[in-house]
Amino acid sequence: MKTPDDISINKTEQKPLSWSLLDMAIEESYQEISQQRDEDPRKIYSSGVCEVISRLIKQKLEKYAEKIEIIIGGGWVVTTHEFLLVEIEGEIWVVDPTWQQFLAKPDPGKPKVLKSRLNELEVTLKKFGIQDRELAIWKDALSKRKKLE
Repeated sequence: MKTPDDISINKTEQKPLSWSLLDMAIEESYQEISQQRDEDPRKIYSSGVCEVISRLIKQKLEKYAEKIEIIIGGGWVVTTHEFLLVEIEGEIWVVDPTWQQFLAKPDPGKPKVLKSRLNELEVTLKKFGIQDRELAIWKDALSKRKKLE
């Protein structure tokens, strides 16, 4: 039987980046951040630790992903918000491990981690209840970035 140490992202040699590796890195990052901050790991996804967790996920995935970047946005709703753009299976995806902090209240019926094709982001966010005011956070960030190539 495999132990958690056996299935750690640090123990795998799989390339290129896959959904399972991404999910593993996210879950490990939630656990690490919750331990560092002495918080319930089930609440990290809706907390304001986007900078810390996005950077940790990126660090864990850099050896697997040829194309990965942190996007930083903000504006008048928040000072800054960080999330990831990553290429998986030839497509660019937005991955936001703390997107639920922008809902009126966290919703366990919605995904903990936002995963959306870049060209479908606005539709995806609206489908999950993000209002136009908060939608500006992602739009602003993406309008200022260089193209992931």
